[in-house]
Amino acid sequence: MPKLLISPGEVLELAFSSTDQIDPAAITDTRIETAQLKFLAPALPSLYPALTEKKYADFCREYIKPALAYFIRYQWFTLSSARIGSSGIFQPRPPDTSPADSSTIARIRQESRKTAGLFLRKALVYISDHIE
Repeated sequence: MPKLLISPGEVLELAFSSTDQIDPAAITDTRIETAQLKFLAPALPSLYPALTEKKYADFCREYIKPALAYFIRYQWFTLSSARIGSSGIFQPRPPDTSPADSSTIARIRQESRKTAGLFLRKALVYISDHIE
């Protein structure tokens, strides 16, 4: 498994509200790695393998982690909208709540994707401005 560029706690801190009720254990290493490979590796093909090096720590903290956190948030809404069990796929319904409708979920996902894209573009501009 490649080295992860962000921790579950950092994802929650950067991309979710403190009032969101998300268990950090739900932000698994696999979810983080999937977002890294799906969004960062294609956008930064030559730099991606080196991002875990210490010399890129500040760059990752400032530019990569915010983008990655919002890409994970973007994926979160699809993954958390339903659960899979032995009796099939279902929507969880805790007492005194109702699930958001699909248009609300779509709007929040879209906004998360836009925010992630903005942070990634910020990183790409920085790279472009600082090519040696």
